[in-house]
Amino acid sequence: MTKGQRIALEQAERSGRLSDTMQLLADSDQRLARITEQAWGAARYPLAIGCLSLVIMAGLLIGIVPQFEALYARFQADLPLATQGLLVVSRLLSQWGGLLLILIATLWFGGHRIYRRSESLRLLWHRCLNRLPIIGALRIQLAGLAFSEGMQLYLSAGLALPNALRYSAELIDNSPIQRQLHAFATGIDQGRIDQNQLTGVTFPDSTIGLWQLGMEAGGLPRYLRMNSQHLEAQLDRQLTGLTSLLEPLLMASLGLFVGGFMLALYQ
Repeated sequence: MTKGQRIALEQAERSGRLSDTMQLLADSDQRLARITEQAWGAARYPLAIGCLSLVIMAGLLIGIVPQFEALYARFQADLPLATQGLLVVSRLLSQWGGLLLILIATLWFGGHRIYRRSESLRLLWHRCLNRLPIIGALRIQLAGLAFSEGMQLYLSAGLALPNALRYSAELIDNSPIQRQLHAFATGIDQGRIDQNQLTGVTFPDSTIGLWQLGMEAGGLPRYLRMNSQHLEAQLDRQLTGLTSLLEPLLMASLGLFVGGFMLALYQ
């Protein structure tokens, strides 16, 4: 539970709305957890296929290619360029594979520690992810969904708008958007930004439009609820379609990869 959620529950208890707020919190967490798990499920599949491809490639290079190299030596014939490349990579991997594995593990753990400690590096990483095709749009929609769910909770519990914005940023795993929300909340506190316009925040058009309608109509939580339902249905369709598309595409890519590898050996 985040700091903002604890404060929301305390505020709701003082105002006599604890039961409704707890129900809203439980429903919100359940929806976000389901969509997040669905998104990670779509991401895990290509990662698993990629790791499987690397394992297969390493096994072929270390276990199979040297046997073919001995066969080629007896022929004393010029080998195709693709086959020569495989032989070179096989020799390098056989001699330096252990050192390479240690180097990759060291870079991975070292980079992860630096990433956790460096706010500027996290900001740069998230900005790059937000600009990627397909992935960037999904990340922004997930951020819009988490924002809408958080704002419903905090506003219903009676928190002031700037504080609700800051606490909603805690629910978003997207550093640039978190910064934008903090800047938006500070601008409202200082009277520099019109709170009716979600200025300077990278959100889906539906989130920005329904925010404006909700502020003008005086029923922001209700409109944010509409936005949550819209984004949840949209993400569900997109993630389901993406997973259905990736499965045959990745399996075909794996087959082409292994087939090309064997073709280079027998060429």
